[in-house]
Amino acid sequence: MAGRFASIDPAAPLVIAPADWPALDRAAWLRATAPVHSPFRKDQGTTSRNRYSLRAWRCGYGRWLAYLRDSGQLDPAVHPAERLSEERLDGYIADLRAHGNRAQTIISRFGELKGALDILEPGHSFSWVMRPRGVHIQHYFAREPRDKVVHHGATLLAWAQRLFAAGLAQRKPRCRRALVRDAVIIGILVLPAPRLRALASLRVGRNLQRRAEGWVIEQEPEITKMGRAEWCPLDPAVAPMVERYLAVERVELLEGKDSDHLWIAEGGGKLAEASVARQIRLHTGRAFERPFGPHAFRHCLATTSAMDNPSAPLDGATLLGHSDPQTTSRYYNLAKTSGAAARHAERLRRLRGEDND
Repeated sequence: MAGRFASIDPAAPLVIAPADWPALDRAAWLRATAPVHSPFRKDQGTTSRNRYSLRAWRCGYGRWLAYLRDSGQLDPAVHPAERLSEERLDGYIADLRAHGNRAQTIISRFGELKGALDILEPGHSFSWVMRPRGVHIQHYFAREPRDKVVHHGATLLAWAQRLFAAGLAQRKPRCRRALVRDAVIIGILVLPAPRLRALASLRVGRNLQRRAEGWVIEQEPEITKMGRAEWCPLDPAVAPMVERYLAVERVELLEGKDSDHLWIAEGGGKLAEASVARQIRLHTGRAFERPFGPHAFRHCLATTSAMDNPSAPLDGATLLGHSDPQTTSRYYNLAKTSGAAARHAERLRRLRGEDND
């Protein structure tokens, strides 16, 4: 084992899997996350930590071990806490940057490392990993603007319809149910583009309602960020998708159970908020050049509204539930940038055409 980690292999994986961790690290992780059976444990012996957090910490720690391995600093006989030093953490930042990680990702990697170390070495304090010299690590990084993903609402709606059709064509019931459900989720994200918390909290009859004018989403104050009710009709193209999901896939997913939650997971339970976000990123990653989450649909709605209806500048703010239109303009409306880019591209095309002549 020691010889394996001492060598530097350019083709080695960027994240070391737990099965390949040094024996000390692997044993400490298994010991810390193993169920503890006791009649006094409310969770009946299962770990109380969120499994998604555990997965993130596990992967983050595997990334740290890979850096130590690739830099020739991984000694399997040394305990996790003994491997930490300011010099090595500085080198880890440089390594992450060399692999294309930006500031926010690096901060997340350090949070994952601290979370894993807290599990592996419970008798030590690792707060300094996130707060070097008493200052949070984020203050040491210059703020880097992120490129926002923007797609026209019509593009997103057409994609949701294609995903819905693909779901109906699935021969495996499990795949069909998931694809149809996720297509409806995307259709609702196109319009009215609720925030993730509100989207995951929708209930049939209470939030999703069928009225004379068609299907509508009515968000109660309790599930909105601003604490006030919001109402918006669904796009007519989403209506048949909603009706099919409610009549067939949702009934199958419930497996005879009674629930008014709109989004149902396999087994009949409510689809968790984290699962909704994960499914959206999974589908967008497959359909577009870059994956994006549910919140990006709000950017798309504001930008689409501004581009298609320049004479009604407040529509985007109304649809998104912003009390201050400046919020929509400042953080969501990318129409000016998109329009400028399109005009610039058109000028380049004209110039190339003139040169070719």
